[in-house]
Amino acid sequence: MSSNALLDSNDRTMPKGRIAFGSWFLTVISWDGLLPPVILIVPYLLNALFPNVRGVIEVASLLLPITAFFIRYFVGKRHIFSNHCGIWVRRAQMCFLCFGIFVFVLFDCAIILTQAMPVGAAWGKGDQILWMILASIYLTSMTIAMYPGRTEPSTCPRSSNP
Repeated sequence: MSSNALLDSNDRTMPKGRIAFGSWFLTVISWDGLLPPVILIVPYLLNALFPNVRGVIEVASLLLPITAFFIRYFVGKRHIFSNHCGIWVRRAQMCFLCFGIFVFVLFDCAIILTQAMPVGAAWGKGDQILWMILASIYLTSMTIAMYPGRTEPSTCPRSSNP
């Protein structure tokens, strides 16, 4: 099978000069799937399974975001290296991916630790602004990292055509 046939079977193949904005938007919003809801639910489950046990939430706030970081890294890397961008753009996208998921690790830790804080301690007006800034940084980084590219598939670095 020729490399052109492999590229033609790729779902992300786009005509030259066109960007699939709908696909790009869905990729940015949903690229890490069910991971955020799981991270939100786990502290509640831990409180239900281990009531009045000190340290459970704190340990989860360390282990869960680190695990999620590596899952996001490998899924994001797969997305980036399947797009239609040049190698330098992909390298820049990897930098934005790592920066964005690092910010999200901080967000995950804070969300989990809110279970160990007094009620209402983490949702004041100043805190809401901080949450929005972190979310904006994350979404901006992921928008750049998940850019699908507009390079013609035959000039894609993965192609073996001369």
